[in-house]
Amino acid sequence: MRALIVRLLLALLPALLVPVAHAAQRALLVGVSELANQPSSLWLSAPRNDVILMRQVLQQRGFPASDITVLADGVSGAALPDSRQIRDALSRLLARSQTGDFVLLYFSGHGTRVRDATKAYPEPDGLAENFLARDARLSPGGNVPLAGGLRDGGFRRWSRAFMAKGVFVWSV
Repeated sequence: MRALIVRLLLALLPALLVPVAHAAQRALLVGVSELANQPSSLWLSAPRNDVILMRQVLQQRGFPASDITVLADGVSGAALPDSRQIRDALSRLLARSQTGDFVLLYFSGHGTRVRDATKAYPEPDGLAENFLARDARLSPGGNVPLAGGLRDGGFRRWSRAFMAKGVFVWSV
């Protein structure tokens, strides 16, 4: 299934990455293979490979290497994909982006759902979807049931911030 998804993404990229005059093409590639607070039996091997392959494809399609940020464990030269690094990278990417730019946000790793009564836009099931950063951990009894993740509401806020600047955002 993963191979099918990667092939589909690679097939779609040429259509989406048509150069626009004076518009920058930037990407944030996040691959979380190792969950530091979980047993190694739950770790994945594919996310680090996913971001390496995606970076190669983006560079072949004209993305400057300097405009591709990689956060992935086990990838040479990449920072670790912990929650703070992800937020900081998104902040830097947002600050650099301008109207007409294209931004690709690519995340590979584990996801989960947790009950969240504080969610800004409650869903009927009462659950929040989360991408697990390397430092994700459960916090039983705390205000935040899952620390170290990026919630669906967080994705929504980041996407809206990019779009408010007139930036085209594609998130995978």
